[in-house]
Amino acid sequence: MLYKIKRSFIRYTGLTILCAALAMPASAQIGPEIGLNMADLSLKNNGNTVHTGFKPGVGLGLSVDIPFSDHVYFQPGIFYEMTGCKITDQPTGKYNINTLTFPLNFEYKTGEKCGKRFFFGGGPFIGVNNSASYDFNDYGAIPSVSGVFKIGSTANVDNLKQIDYGLGVNVGYILRNHLYARLHYQLGLAELNPAGNDKNSIKSSGAGITIGFLFVRCGSSRTMQGFKRTKSDHWKGVKKLRY
Repeated sequence: MLYKIKRSFIRYTGLTILCAALAMPASAQIGPEIGLNMADLSLKNNGNTVHTGFKPGVGLGLSVDIPFSDHVYFQPGIFYEMTGCKITDQPTGKYNINTLTFPLNFEYKTGEKCGKRFFFGGGPFIGVNNSASYDFNDYGAIPSVSGVFKIGSTANVDNLKQIDYGLGVNVGYILRNHLYARLHYQLGLAELNPAGNDKNSIKSSGAGITIGFLFVRCGSSRTMQGFKRTKSDHWKGVKKLRY
């Protein structure tokens, strides 16, 4: 029953973002991004803190800027991220997690719409852990070992919960040619250990940097009628003679 509820929740979240993108006004802006994700986990095992470090991985996805004004935007998105952590205690190793992240940010942008702009913001996020594995190196007489984590919420059966959530913040800069860079940090608030308690715990965190391209329509609001192009509008890569 709980599994069905989770599946419905995941589908609802994805469909909500998809519907928001499809129903967005003509003034909305779409931004695909790709970059480096540095993930970590806060781990406790039988009351002992496991020493960890950031694990690098790929992060890529898409965000949609829906304007409330010339400076304030609601920015939902969907991103695939390679998360987990490095284990720095002996034996050393790493946890590998493949996660879909749905950030729901509110952004403030300085300057004018199609000029150079700083932006910053934040908001909640929902993470969906789809698969996970571990690798430990050999240590003395202990051989190396690897395996797969079970995703689920059953204590003493599953190893990692599927649903994560937390808060994130970000800051970045947009160039006049619509390229932009973003720094972000996310702090997971969910207990990811199915048998979690004050002595056994798994919580996520991560930081990263991405670069993206903002598909934004530049022109006066008087000429914005759906996606119709006019001579007073500028579309990157389309000559005025073809308007």
